[in-house]
Amino acid sequence: PFLAYASLGYVFDSWGFNVNCSRQGLQVGKTLTGSVIYNSTFQTDFFLQFNLYNRYLKYNMDVVQVSKNRYMYLHSLDIIPYFKWLKVGILEGTFVNDSFEMRFLNPLMFMHSHGAWSDNLTEQESHWLSEANICQYMGIQAEIVPCKNMRLYALYAQNELQSEAEKSSLHGKCLPDSFGIQLGIEYSKTDKSGGYWFSALEGIYTSPFLYIKQGSLWSLYSSRFDMQKNGSVPICSWIGSPFGPDAIGAKAVLRYERPCKWNLEAGYLFVAHGTNSFGLFSSKVLIDGVEYSAYYPSVLRSMGLISDKEAIDMARTLNLTGIIQYTNQIELNGKYFLNEHVSFNSKIVYSFVFNNQNQEGVFAHCIVFFVGSEL
Repeated sequence: PFLAYASLGYVFDSWGFNVNCSRQGLQVGKTLTGSVIYNSTFQTDFFLQFNLYNRYLKYNMDVVQVSKNRYMYLHSLDIIPYFKWLKVGILEGTFVNDSFEMRFLNPLMFMHSHGAWSDNLTEQESHWLSEANICQYMGIQAEIVPCKNMRLYALYAQNELQSEAEKSSLHGKCLPDSFGIQLGIEYSKTDKSGGYWFSALEGIYTSPFLYIKQGSLWSLYSSRFDMQKNGSVPICSWIGSPFGPDAIGAKAVLRYERPCKWNLEAGYLFVAHGTNSFGLFSSKVLIDGVEYSAYYPSVLRSMGLISDKEAIDMARTLNLTGIIQYTNQIELNGKYFLNEHVSFNSKIVYSFVFNNQNQEGVFAHCIVFFVGSEL
């Protein structure tokens, strides 16, 4: 099963710990459209999580095996001040396209300090790519409760950000800033009949090269075949937002619920996708009998496939790339409780897409119905 799960923990007087393991399903942050930092949709083979916490602090370590010889190491710290209305968390990670390494488990140093992106480079990789098999990652999240029943949240993720000093060199200018931002607000209110209203609005932006490095094997990306579901069609996923890189989106939700009786929800989703969201890793070039990925600005420049100016323009732009696909989705769903043991639920979703698959003028749409019950 995809979500096989086990957990063990204990709470003492003022602190506690737990250990979790599963095939996949790890999540960082509570959001409407999936976490831009780490989302449960990321396809992995296994993860092991260790949490140590008290009232004000929580330390977390995750070791994730994405696939054979591809590992993600994460350390995070959440801080909840005494006044309770604020929560801040910071996460640092290293993605390694190589065998398991103990050094990345060390919680007492910044993993960026290892400088692992220059380890074990072949002469060809050093010449054409400058770095390989490593992706450094960082995430920041914050939650604010400014008043009763309201929650504001913000998430930030990055795997590459060039400082002004780094951009003083031509190579530094050709490395794209790769980051994503997610902002949301939730509000709920009870009424006199015992029900409550819930409303939420969320926006997200991912830059054209978020989650992306010089090669697909050390990009924050997973592709695998599921013979039980769809035969030879690969299932692809990003570590964070399901929208992937090169996207701008927003979602609004309004729900009314009578606990253990019925609920009704309406939602609208809009997403604009640039061309980097689809099929980017299929671009290849053969040099001296070795195949390299050919989509990253600095790599294309070093190979002489684009000019210096083209590489800089490509790396420095934060706009969506190419022909933009516009996706709209309207959703209605409801649930009715027949009694405390049986409930029925239904959903209808209408989706319509302009410039489908980034092809100018191509329109597509569909309607999906779902009816089910729970016992």
